[in-house]
Amino acid sequence: MEIVSLVLLLLLPPPLPPPPPSQLPAAECLTSCGDVNIPYPFGIGPNCSFGNFYTLACTKNAHGHDRLFLGSDGSESVEIIDILLSQGKMRVYNLISWNCYNQSSPEWYFKMNGWPYRFSDADNKFTVIGCDTFAYINGTQGGKPYRSGCMTFCQNDSLSAGGSGSCAGLGCCQTSVPRGLDYIAVWFDSEHNGSSTRSFSPCSYAVLVEENNFSFQSSYITTTDFLVESYHGRVPVVLSWAIGYTTCEEARLDYSSYACVSEHSKCVDSSAAPGYLCNCSIGFEGNPYVRNGCQGVCVGVIFLLSCGLCFYVIYQRRKLEKIKRRYFEEHGGLDLKKKMKEEQNLTFRIFAIKELEKATNNFDDKQILGEGGNGIVYKGVLEDKCIVAIKKPKLIDESLKRCFGNETLILSRINHDNIVKLLGCCLEIEMPMLVYEFVPNGTLSHLIHKIKNQSRVSLDTRLRIAYQSATALEYLHMEASPSILLDNDYNAKVSDFGASKLIPKDEQQFATLVQFTHGYIDPECLQTYELTYKSDVYSFGVVLLELFTGKKAISFEGPEEQRNLVTTFALFMNENRVFDIFDNQVKEESNMEFIQELSELIKRCLYLKGEDRPEMKEVVEELHTLRRFMQHPWSSEHEQDNVEREGLLEEITTQTDGTRELSVFYSCDASETLHTEGN
Repeated sequence: MEIVSLVLLLLLPPPLPPPPPSQLPAAECLTSCGDVNIPYPFGIGPNCSFGNFYTLACTKNAHGHDRLFLGSDGSESVEIIDILLSQGKMRVYNLISWNCYNQSSPEWYFKMNGWPYRFSDADNKFTVIGCDTFAYINGTQGGKPYRSGCMTFCQNDSLSAGGSGSCAGLGCCQTSVPRGLDYIAVWFDSEHNGSSTRSFSPCSYAVLVEENNFSFQSSYITTTDFLVESYHGRVPVVLSWAIGYTTCEEARLDYSSYACVSEHSKCVDSSAAPGYLCNCSIGFEGNPYVRNGCQGVCVGVIFLLSCGLCFYVIYQRRKLEKIKRRYFEEHGGLDLKKKMKEEQNLTFRIFAIKELEKATNNFDDKQILGEGGNGIVYKGVLEDKCIVAIKKPKLIDESLKRCFGNETLILSRINHDNIVKLLGCCLEIEMPMLVYEFVPNGTLSHLIHKIKNQSRVSLDTRLRIAYQSATALEYLHMEASPSILLDNDYNAKVSDFGASKLIPKDEQQFATLVQFTHGYIDPECLQTYELTYKSDVYSFGVVLLELFTGKKAISFEGPEEQRNLVTTFALFMNENRVFDIFDNQVKEESNMEFIQELSELIKRCLYLKGEDRPEMKEVVEELHTLRRFMQHPWSSEHEQDNVEREGLLEEITTQTDGTRELSVFYSCDASETLHTEGN
């Protein structure tokens, strides 16, 4: 490989101390060169700049076009693209280094030692393009040496995989540079010379480039497009500049050389280069480096902007109110208002979204009580200090939106000791919200799984919770698995009743719901996408398992075959060791007969086919029998209770003779069944 060893030094001449600044640049000083504006402290010619540091040159190229360069005569070949006065930055062209299998670009250096310019770490990235290319960048940072680099990889059959715009290693890589670099040089590693890839990628490139001005194209690897599209082998790079080498505090001590000469200007220490910058004060604009350069913003402009802002705010408010009215009507708000006027002594309310936002501190995450398949529940405090639970749904059946208001009014009439009271709704948003009474003692899940002393929950308490929840379900004839909450005395309160009417029947949205109710959802629903009365029975069976075993419906701890509670229960039933799955507290306070009867009830609730499951009325009756037995196991009524219980078991056994399938639900899209013989 032929290597051309030329050295081009892009060195600025040693700077001279700046003369005292003038109040204004001379009238004959150029204010532009070609398409580039030249703001003071920069200038061309004597008495036109703040000093040699900021003296520029305007020269004509071969085509007769004016071009602006750093330095007094333009011989340094650092062409300026733009000067950003208020930001303390300058965009210039930087040479691209290239390395081909038979030729390389001349080696060069970009050195600004002694000058108030630094390569911007915030705007530039060292970029390497090619196959099997390793290039690195050398430099100095405050007099200390610096080196970094990156390497690209690719094969002929993987060129298209990188894609345009992606510069993450496949044909293109980038790395950041530190703050304060005043010298750079680019080199290619000779061991990675591209000999293995030259048949399809003959050249490699490396350059420090303005990040926002570079977009990688996959054609750069196999062609010379990168050089062709550049400006004579150059690309933009951003320099940071500042005034002098002192801080603002130090600079103010010598007003003869202080650059912030305009009234209503302020000095700011530069964070990117040695020295300081000048800015106009708030409410003023212009050039702070010249006398009277900062001018007040026109009062008329401020007035027009203020008026425009007011009109915009009014327009947005009216637009928002229009959207609220549309949602309110879509959700049956007008019909709901009409019916509420016809009825008297209603506690049900229609809430404005502002009320609920205020009650929940704009739905702060800290107010979240829980999250499920249907939505998120927040704790809220209304203006009258009433504590409520606010449910924000995730999904809703579009075809039933208009019925939402009437449905909530009907549900609010439900009055049962073990059912959470529905207090109102909010209809002026896309997903209408429900407002419930607040139940203070958390959820059943929290009691079972998250309280460390859960094993101390007595059998009587568990039976009471199960019985009360079952009676509430029987009362509601609801069509969705419930959420069970607990009051201060651990009395069960069923929530989410009637919510299944709003669950979408769309397959994709239903799958989203299943992800959040994994372990509780009726497997039959995966075929029909509909929840039924018997879906509640299945879900309640899972809840009974959790309540009396103390285990989670889905757990990722332990053996894989025991991660699904229903699966584990079926396994223990088949192996005649179901006693082992129950919580120690339950086993200590009961006996084998109780465990067997409870297991039979749970098993029937979990049958795969909904038609084989019992009605909630039967579940209530059997739980009632189990409660009576455990409350008075040695009383005079014991024999009569046994007769009643045996009669009930005989009836259940008669109904369940033969083979039944016990549901084992593994995931959202797959289920298996274990067969257990009926008694």
